[in-house]
Amino acid sequence: MTTMITRRTVVALSAYLRRLELSLDRSLGEDANRLRDYCEMQIRPTPVVVGEWLSGVGRPGTATDGPSYIGRVGPPMPLGRLQLLVLGRIGLKCEQLWQIGTIVRQFADALHDALIVEPEVFVPIRLKLREASDALLKYVPDAFTRGRIERVEHRNQGPLLPTLAFDSISGGSDWLGVQQGRIE
Repeated sequence: MTTMITRRTVVALSAYLRRLELSLDRSLGEDANRLRDYCEMQIRPTPVVVGEWLSGVGRPGTATDGPSYIGRVGPPMPLGRLQLLVLGRIGLKCEQLWQIGTIVRQFADALHDALIVEPEVFVPIRLKLREASDALLKYVPDAFTRGRIERVEHRNQGPLLPTLAFDSISGGSDWLGVQQGRIE
């Protein structure tokens, strides 16, 4: 089963996942409170809300319904890019969106319980976040936007690294239609 997702949401979700992945990568071995504070104060909507939204879109019954890897989330790349260009939407597999939601929830749950951002716990999550971002990124038709997603702002970014504000990539922090932490 597939669900239609707007171009803006595909771009924003890919950038969101990349931002979480880069922030996590730059925080390995540090006090978890620093990353937790960054996620709570700087990232909107929060990972918990995004995970809930993706789970609602995916709606399979159990964890066994989704694949263990992200793989292809939609149609073959040329057809997916064409859908985004012509229709402004793309049909993505519900199971894959649910799997991405599971990864975001794993990140939020692990961070909630952590004292230290331990590589043994967080590196597998980081790799899955990157895989999910890449799976969506390949459907973005224009190289300019893909390049912007690659340069999304994140925690502990280098001072010489030119990054872009997430809102300038996503078109605003309401890219999921979330108001005051609730899904509309």
